[in-house]
Amino acid sequence: MYLLALSVVIASTGLSAMQSADVAVAPTKPAVVSRELQSHPEWPNAKPEDVKTIRAIVGAFFNAISAPAGGTLDRERLRALFVPGGRIEIPQPASKGTPTDVIFLTPDQYADSSDSQTAKTGFFDHVLAIQVQHFGVIAHVFTSYESRKSPSDPKPFVRGVKSIELLNSAGRWYIVQVSWDREGPGNAIPYRYLHDADL
Repeated sequence: MYLLALSVVIASTGLSAMQSADVAVAPTKPAVVSRELQSHPEWPNAKPEDVKTIRAIVGAFFNAISAPAGGTLDRERLRALFVPGGRIEIPQPASKGTPTDVIFLTPDQYADSSDSQTAKTGFFDHVLAIQVQHFGVIAHVFTSYESRKSPSDPKPFVRGVKSIELLNSAGRWYIVQVSWDREGPGNAIPYRYLHDADL
């Protein structure tokens, strides 16, 4: 009886080991890595004047995310400013014990979210100052901004700083990623970000 029980244990253990070994050596497909621009020939072309310089693409982005009440974003223009895998990063402030988090959106997802808001309330982003760091085909822009519900509003309802990562390819600039943070109590825009600078 003891030998029978031991044989069952050994057999069971052996089967488990074999199953574990099968799982451990199971082949996995490597992640597919592709060149974003080459692999998306259908990607829309931007207006040449929107992407010819760093300042031009920053201004075009601000224009593309602005719309009057009852209007919608020009999502084709917005999408064309980005590389195909480009994204918009929206930090989520810490609150009620929940730490700061982040949401990543494609340009189309951002347009969907924005259009639901501009259906009732206008949104206009305005550049205050641009600070540029540029090396080779990459550039990083810190741009202070203010937002209004109408261009004629005397005061903005919010201000902040946007961080924009750029790539130059084939004689034009692309947005790789955009992030921002809003000004608030204890988080005032530093003086240096209220003045233009090419670093």
